[in-house]
Amino acid sequence: MGLAKRIIARLDIKGKKLIKGIRFEGLRVIGDAVDFAEKYYLDGVDEILYIDAVASLYGRNSLYEILSETSKRIFVPITAGGGIRSIEDAKALISNGADKVAVNTGLVEDIGLANRLVKVFGSQCIVASIQAKKNPNLGWEVMKASGRERTGIAVNDWINALQKQGVGEILLTSVDNDGLCKGIDKDLIEMSSKICKIPLIVGGGFANENEVSRSIKNQKISGVSIGAAFHKNKLLIKTLKDKINLNDSNLIRVIKSEIDFGTKKNINKNIDDLFRKKNLLIVDYGLGNHQSLFNSLEKLDYKVEISSSIKKIKEADLIFLPGVGSFSQGIKNLKEKGIYSLLIESVKSGKPIIGICLGMQMMLDKGYEDGINSGLGLIKGEVKYMGEIHSDKKMIIPHVGWNFIKSNNDSFESDIFNSRQYFVHSFNATAVPFNNRLHTFNYYQKEWTASIIKENILGFQFHPERSGLQGLLMLDYFAKLLLKV
Repeated sequence: MGLAKRIIARLDIKGKKLIKGIRFEGLRVIGDAVDFAEKYYLDGVDEILYIDAVASLYGRNSLYEILSETSKRIFVPITAGGGIRSIEDAKALISNGADKVAVNTGLVEDIGLANRLVKVFGSQCIVASIQAKKNPNLGWEVMKASGRERTGIAVNDWINALQKQGVGEILLTSVDNDGLCKGIDKDLIEMSSKICKIPLIVGGGFANENEVSRSIKNQKISGVSIGAAFHKNKLLIKTLKDKINLNDSNLIRVIKSEIDFGTKKNINKNIDDLFRKKNLLIVDYGLGNHQSLFNSLEKLDYKVEISSSIKKIKEADLIFLPGVGSFSQGIKNLKEKGIYSLLIESVKSGKPIIGICLGMQMMLDKGYEDGINSGLGLIKGEVKYMGEIHSDKKMIIPHVGWNFIKSNNDSFESDIFNSRQYFVHSFNATAVPFNNRLHTFNYYQKEWTASIIKENILGFQFHPERSGLQGLLMLDYFAKLLLKV
């Protein structure tokens, strides 16, 4: 098994409502956005894409409340876009529950914004949204302001420019085919896939299962973005996935059902209640999707709080160190808030800690993202760019999507510990002692570090809080495991 291709549900938003038009015009209200997002999650979609369709027009983004509510009800990754023109705009979306941000108009008007965002949040967090319209002189022209305004920029030139700025993904949508459900622009996709060296998501006009299946077989395409065909029930997520899986097993993530967590639990209630009384704390150091982790732990009935208070960190029974951002910025923030040394002292005293994504990486000795920086030194190892660890020049970086993790410990052999989990990263741990490598994943015929463990220290490179039911079960298991230490 390897990295699965993603089926992404696109939801265009105005206020709190899901809207949809044709070719980005004639927008009509379809229903409650969060209800539709939850339905798609329960049906097995791999990712939710929220786009505020009027943010650029009014110079503001109204997704914060929707993101906060959605994160309480769904547990797969969320990408949010619309009206992003600064680091503060992106940070606000991430702090309310987004895992990645999609930027279109902001980059067209200031391409330097891409590099500034990457330096703070890491390339894996920044999605460049391209709305493409046929143009007899340019081939395809980049459109801005939700497809309403021309830019005079050729799509192929823009893709190359964005890649040089370090963005992590390209979200390509055909304006001409959008909302019609009559077929995709195959020529646009073919042209773009030839020059795209990073994950490419394509959308606009998907009409049937065969079209989706053919698209995701393209090695360069990481996922497909589908809106109108899902909203109108022309395509059904479960039926679509079942058909693809029947012909090409392991090409996509297939689940039985994302039913409510409570119906799946099989635990001793007395023991469970004991752990629920423990005080869990998520460290807020200014980077990361704290809200989604908070919601996941609340879903598991834990007593949890988000804080940067020195007093509360000292009093916590279990510390969570999440993170969406660059290694250098993360370490800088920990030191500025006076948390860096406190975490080291707390762990040495025996306090359990769980790091997620950047949080896991910062547990190691050293990181090479945006310079060379010392980590917390809790477990031996370094964090390097994946392209430097592996020599395969064709490897697509960032590593984004659902990959199968494999346990290196015979104690963890159930389906929970050998399952597909959601990854989004460009840097990975290397030189970690074998005994500290809990899980691995395979990417381009190489085994990579997926999780690490050492006594009271645990780290996930993936996001269990965004990995559906299996991720929640894993969070629950390891939280209880460490609380016993």
